[in-house]
Amino acid sequence: RLKDVGGEAFYPLLEDDQSSLPHSNSSNELSAAASLPLIIRERDTEYQLNRIVLFDRLLKAYPYKKNQIWKEARVDIPPLLRGITWAALLGVEGAIQAKYDAIDKDTPIPTDRQIEVDIPRCHQYDELLSSPEGHAKFRRVLKAWVVSHPDLVYWQGLDSLCAPFLYLNFNNEALAYACMSAFIPKYLYNFFLKDNSHVIQEYLTVFSQMIAFHDPELSNHLNEIGFIPD
Repeated sequence: RLKDVGGEAFYPLLEDDQSSLPHSNSSNELSAAASLPLIIRERDTEYQLNRIVLFDRLLKAYPYKKNQIWKEARVDIPPLLRGITWAALLGVEGAIQAKYDAIDKDTPIPTDRQIEVDIPRCHQYDELLSSPEGHAKFRRVLKAWVVSHPDLVYWQGLDSLCAPFLYLNFNNEALAYACMSAFIPKYLYNFFLKDNSHVIQEYLTVFSQMIAFHDPELSNHLNEIGFIPD
């Protein structure tokens, strides 16, 4: 399938601004493929080859090429490299394995019972996450996060938040933990405080404003029938 792919495909240019570069036939074909729906692009062997080679080189140059990784990720991310690309976008770096290994994931803690209840019902339609190994990894990553964040608490739903990071980094628990730890302060700041009622109210207010902006008719209807976000 790949025998007619030109050699230049394996050595993409990494200049920050490629607008002045001459476009070959292959790059024109790639530009055309980029306009196709994502599900088609992810099944296009030649397109994925080019994207994987490009992302592989950009990720090896991280963090020097971080801005270009952001730029390319806006187009699409090759599924094969999605886990490590998300880690780069979240700014994960340093000795993540040593940090994860240093966390006590064995000593019983009060949260264990809630974790044991939540895991067997979290994304059980997925063969990977529903497997005994998946449950064991879930337990370790969640417990590591709880133990390493004593100022925060385990709220129901943390398991669902952990699921995509564990799924993408199933053979690298440390990276899954590092991604989740970087994601929460960035996008769910203070969401896991012991008393998070005021944070929840902020989120509900933002959702109300978004509904009012995007669908005023629906917003007015919800207000008229007294259907408050709570």
